[in-house]
Amino acid sequence: MGKPLKQRRKRISRAKKLGLPPGALVYMGEQENTDGFRIEVYSYDENDCFVQIFTKTEEALNTLKKDRYTWLNVTGLSNIKEVAKLGKFTSINNLFLEDILDTQHRSKVEFMTNNILLIIKMLYFKEDETIRKEHLAFILGENYLITFQENKKDIFNEIRKRLNEKDSFLRKKGIDYLFFSLMDAVVDNFFIVLEKLTEKVEDFEDQIIESPQESMISSIQDMKREAMSIRRSIYPLREVISRLEKTTHPIITADTSLYFQDLYDHIIHVIENLDIYTEMLLGLMDMYMSSVSNRMNSIMKTLTIISTVFIPLTFIVGVYGMNFKYMSFLNNPYGYPITWAVMIAMAVAMIFYYKKKKWL
Repeated sequence: MGKPLKQRRKRISRAKKLGLPPGALVYMGEQENTDGFRIEVYSYDENDCFVQIFTKTEEALNTLKKDRYTWLNVTGLSNIKEVAKLGKFTSINNLFLEDILDTQHRSKVEFMTNNILLIIKMLYFKEDETIRKEHLAFILGENYLITFQENKKDIFNEIRKRLNEKDSFLRKKGIDYLFFSLMDAVVDNFFIVLEKLTEKVEDFEDQIIESPQESMISSIQDMKREAMSIRRSIYPLREVISRLEKTTHPIITADTSLYFQDLYDHIIHVIENLDIYTEMLLGLMDMYMSSVSNRMNSIMKTLTIISTVFIPLTFIVGVYGMNFKYMSFLNNPYGYPITWAVMIAMAVAMIFYYKKKKWL
């Protein structure tokens, strides 16, 4: 833990949007996707579910049917041309499509006549145990749901499994319930992320108490930056979910609104856990300074005791080290052993006194 927790994430420059008109479609991301543009299509009703993967928007849109619900999971936001086709299909304004392509955009929800647009952040651990914060956008229609994400990896495998199960409750509900289920998976994963981070902080606290090292300061600063990033991802969701809970939009049924009420309780719980985690981080630096101070005090105490024991012995040695001709015990054959006996007796007496006072 003495090493930094992770390499600092590369900041995304907004210079390429400078001077462009509102609604200009520019991908603002890290270009980490290596799988290319793909659309994972789940077409389902109460009886069955069909799964297909397409690389062309037109092919994916041809699978939509009025008597079935369809989930189109889009990966690869850097392909602006294909993303624009989906925006045209849903008839959403380019201003909103611009927000979908902006991976740094704040979480929000927009209610339109025939659609609901939602932008949130998804958190999960990567293979190297660092946190990945991914941009996630939803467009909810009457019988379809389009999700946009930067990379293929996500946290929705359980949702996919439930869609493929026979007699799945998820397939018996409307498309708005799938919308809720995906959001619920995102919020539930916040709990997992915060639990693991809290465990890391607790382990780090133990290491600080046992053996504080100067290199730990950089790790503490990394954790603080990480906590601020997580805070920016989670806190806006309280307002977003509250609006979804209270909306009267026809796409969200009254039955599903009840689930959003429960989801709102969950996000409040997540925020409370995040506050606790943040407080623990704020106390790490104080704990580090206290541990270093206590360790220094212990070292100084030991050195002070050693110095105190040797001061009178040094005085005796110094006195008898003077080159005077006439000094007591200089010509006494027992002077040397007597001097040693006196010095040892003084040292033992002082150590016994310190122990009695519980200074040792």
